[in-house]
Amino acid sequence: MLAVTLALGIASWFQPAHVYDGGRFCAMPHADRRRLIGKRVRLRANGHRSWCYVIGNGPFVGGRVIDVSPMVRDELRMRDAGVAPVRVDY
Repeated sequence: MLAVTLALGIASWFQPAHVYDGGRFCAMPHADRRRLIGKRVRLRANGHRSWCYVIGNGPFVGGRVIDVSPMVRDELRMRDAGVAPVRVDY
């Protein structure tokens, strides 16, 4: 299966009010325009991989390409500041 890179940049994490699919979810800017809501994306950061379902739009901090749930944050080993360089593939 061929992967398409959607974004390269900085990921951050957020603490959502609801938990979906065991907590494996994320939010991307312009997700509606790309019709990504409900789709699964693969993330690579710090030599680790994870995947998540896009549940909405965000992040709303300049320079960030994706917000991830705490479960995905832990799988990607996002350290101290809670941000990491990331590659997002579809």
